[in-house]
Amino acid sequence: MSEHYNDLDEDEFRFWLRTQEARSDKARNARLRDALKNLLSYAERNECHHENTHRGGIIWTICDDCGAKWADDEGGFKPYCEPVEITAARQALGANQ
Repeated sequence: MSEHYNDLDEDEFRFWLRTQEARSDKARNARLRDALKNLLSYAERNECHHENTHRGGIIWTICDDCGAKWADDEGGFKPYCEPVEITAARQALGANQ
């Protein structure tokens, strides 16, 4: 179809306009998906899973990777729990792939 929308009748123009909008939406969604993938990758690289810990003194558990500390008298070590934001991002990407 001609890109000269001035030569189109009303129905052809509406079709052309919907096509342009769909292309724009598709490109925007692709950019958003790429940005979300990159952000999720960044977040996953910077989240500490507290896999390497040691006991420090009598009551402390200390993460060797990030330095977080947990005292036994304050509830003790808390294993890694994936943040709901990361889970939601992963699910959103899974639904769009």
